[in-house]
Amino acid sequence: MSASPMFIVEDDDHFRETFIDVMSLKGVEVSGARTGGEAIVALKQSKPSIIIMDVQLPDVHGFELCRRVKRLDNHKDTPIIFVSAS
Repeated sequence: MSASPMFIVEDDDHFRETFIDVMSLKGVEVSGARTGGEAIVALKQSKPSIIIMDVQLPDVHGFELCRRVKRLDNHKDTPIIFVSAS
């Protein structure tokens, strides 16, 4: 299982890529996913220190995705921060 300092789940490609770029300028490694489904697949293989998650995703509501992530053995204690444009 690879370690990653941060993970972002955001369907807005521009916002997600800008966030990753800005954080990399600060020396922070960030990986990301566009959908909840992509996030679950990626998070089964990684252990980020924190997850930034959009509330409104195209395939699942962020609160439901949070419940799914917290059921993964390696993410019971991973902090999740929600972001929303609404």
